[in-house]
Amino acid sequence: METNFDLSELKKHTETLINKAPEQTDHKRILNELLSKIEPIDFEQIAFPQKVQLSKELIEIENELYLEDGKINMVALTKQKALINEIKKLSVKENHLLILTIEQLFELAKKQKWDLCKNHDFIYVYNGAYWDNLEKAELESFLGEASQKFGVSKYKAQFFPYR
Repeated sequence: METNFDLSELKKHTETLINKAPEQTDHKRILNELLSKIEPIDFEQIAFPQKVQLSKELIEIENELYLEDGKINMVALTKQKALINEIKKLSVKENHLLILTIEQLFELAKKQKWDLCKNHDFIYVYNGAYWDNLEKAELESFLGEASQKFGVSKYKAQFFPYR
């Protein structure tokens, strides 16, 4: 069996593969770059988008509280109390901060063509070429810093479950 082997063609093919190789970035650099791209978010708006509409309805109801003769509109008062109670229930809790921080990080990492993954008890960062394991302490520190950059107070971020 005879094959024609062209060394210049092999060299050309190898150079093409090298040039198409994904860009590799050290995982610590990826985490720092992610941190640098984080901007504050409105946790309440993301967690409870319906709160804006409820607040508008509350303002409309408050305009209907008094009848022309100065008496209280009991139907409007009942609606007002219901809306106030519903709005009070829509407050951002620690679990919202934690979940939204992680969701926003995943979204930001994907935009940069990086990826984060949890497999069993390990967290990995994809750098464009391979997956790299993050140490638990490094992950906790990163998540705490990220949550602060997203707008979580320093003191809440220090006591997050992932710290």
